[in-house]
Amino acid sequence: MKLVVISNRGARFDPNEPQTGGLAAGLKPILECSEAVWMFSSDIRGEGTEKPLPLEKAGKGHVAKLDLPVEHYQGYYRDYSNSTLWPALHSLSDRISRTQEGYRSYREMNDFIARAAFGLQDRDAFWVHDYHLFPLAADLRKLGIEGPIGFFLHMSWSRKSEQRDKWSFCLTAGKIDPRIRRDDEQTSTAEPHSGFQGEGGTCRRQG
Repeated sequence: MKLVVISNRGARFDPNEPQTGGLAAGLKPILECSEAVWMFSSDIRGEGTEKPLPLEKAGKGHVAKLDLPVEHYQGYYRDYSNSTLWPALHSLSDRISRTQEGYRSYREMNDFIARAAFGLQDRDAFWVHDYHLFPLAADLRKLGIEGPIGFFLHMSWSRKSEQRDKWSFCLTAGKIDPRIRRDDEQTSTAEPHSGFQGEGGTCRRQG
């Protein structure tokens, strides 16, 4: 089974450059020892044109760097991901800033990333990472993807009240909408202590 990993940012594969962040440190060795493809944004902002992604060899795996469209990048990354979702998921309600334009760019960007991922060959399963890509699984399903899609949110919730409130927020953000029973059976998508478990396209709370 060929796995496609999708995240906003990726890792540096130059041995002379240090890694930053837990995502890069955790996924880089997995990619190099498997035949997975890791798709993430490049440092280049493009015009949003759709074209085949070149694959760069990384150990046994490959890297696909996507030029995100400049038109939607600020709204997607700064205005919505970091000014709306990040403070909401960290219980910092006084720091939440919302704009309709930011949300529109967030959805447009996820749709663009989904189409790029759909164009990859040998894509049997997807593993999506973090709040930048909440709607991505739903967008992949709309394109006709039927295989398992896993999601990993890179933060933990300590209190029961946080689990309840933030899980509801994730639902409204589009995280669970595309999940079906096959996804639950084939792909682990949440930390064990999250207190929730998806089942058959719905979610139920454990304990």
